[in-house]
Amino acid sequence: LFSGAQKLQDDSQLRVPVARDSYLNCKITSEEYNTDDLPWQNGCSVAGALNERYRGRVVSVSNLTSLEIQKPKQEIVVDLEHDAEICYEPGDAFYFVVPNTREEVDFILERIGFLEAADRKLVVTVKSQNAVKNTAIPPYIPEVSTLRYIFTWCLDIRRSPGRPLLRVLAECTESECQKRRILELCSAQGVEEFTKFVRQAGLSLVDFLLNFPSCRPTVERLIELLPRLLPRPYSVSCIRELWGKRIRFIFSLLHFTATEGRCFHRFGLSSGWLSTLKKGQQVVMLLKESSRFRLPPPVHSSFDLARTPLIMVCTGTALAPFLSFLQKLAFLEAEKYKVRRELYFGIRNVKSDCIHYEDIMRSVDENILSHVSLCESQPYNDISSKKYVQDALQERGGKISDILSRKNKDENHPAIIFVCGSSKQMLKHVADVFVHIFSEFLSRSKEEAESYLRELRTNDRYVEDIW
Repeated sequence: LFSGAQKLQDDSQLRVPVARDSYLNCKITSEEYNTDDLPWQNGCSVAGALNERYRGRVVSVSNLTSLEIQKPKQEIVVDLEHDAEICYEPGDAFYFVVPNTREEVDFILERIGFLEAADRKLVVTVKSQNAVKNTAIPPYIPEVSTLRYIFTWCLDIRRSPGRPLLRVLAECTESECQKRRILELCSAQGVEEFTKFVRQAGLSLVDFLLNFPSCRPTVERLIELLPRLLPRPYSVSCIRELWGKRIRFIFSLLHFTATEGRCFHRFGLSSGWLSTLKKGQQVVMLLKESSRFRLPPPVHSSFDLARTPLIMVCTGTALAPFLSFLQKLAFLEAEKYKVRRELYFGIRNVKSDCIHYEDIMRSVDENILSHVSLCESQPYNDISSKKYVQDALQERGGKISDILSRKNKDENHPAIIFVCGSSKQMLKHVADVFVHIFSEFLSRSKEEAESYLRELRTNDRYVEDIW
């Protein structure tokens, strides 16, 4: 991070982006300003979310696994306010409004010389004369608030700085040596080092300022160039018919160590904040717009769910929406019918990483699920038993092809496949396995199998969700 390749250091013709012109003025007054009644982010809408804000109180935050494993799993339960009118279905998600940490905000404000003025009235205006056409205050920034409010609730200080921001930070750096290195990182010649040392390392703005101590950006430049702090979505793991205005969510606690240029240990912004919440604390949420990943998908709203075969594939906390699926099926008394419903659940190992094991097994005992595959990628004892969800799907290819091509007498509708995971790679691996199953067990060529998968996707009978 501090010293580039010799070739880059010797390059006297760095091609750097043109620094964007500044267009905002920030005026801090001497009076304290109360931001408690400010609408979140100036009332600005969020793409993919409904506009109504739901307020709730934390009922509990509990551990689902040991905190010692690589990605500990936790659960949060929230009670919505009594007057909240809410309607959601299995598979739906809520966005949590998440703040930046006070420590990081205070560090940035101290670096730019305004920590003592953090809670004073701040007025943001557009410069009367500037070179930028059609300029306006970003819609998520209030005209009147405080520096603490804007840096806590409006600006994403965790996301790695982009090259346009680095270009401006270089101009705000006193040390010529540090300025040169920042220019190298944002240059066309230094794009590989930028990718490696900034993007892939996951450096935050705080990390960057710690690594380049003579960099002191202005308030205006940070408001202009830092991205918007967006809320984080989490799938509901319960149903309103049983839980009412109480809602349950599952999340992984992500660790980031102080290495590779990261200057302090931290958790993921959202998961770290959720884990610290105490009973009675208030949260604000937005309901995510309904998607295809719903039981049933909207185009199949006429399906009798109790008589619809299902194949559900997931890993880790992506089990959450399927827990709501299972609750819905139990509520509909789906156990009365001999319908094939299978769950393929990828975990590190059953002993330390299998969340809601009892609920899954109860669904088997009560005939809600006809089959479960718990796929351990890091089994404790027998390494030869290592298995991913795609391995289990391949092993049961014949059974799966039967579900897709043949109906039992109690099955009134064609089967639906749901795949939920935390990476595009996982979704691709699973899709490849289904193509192989279609080819091997439905006697189709690879092209015909791929065409069949596209058909299932088009008809919302193969539905994917990525976290």
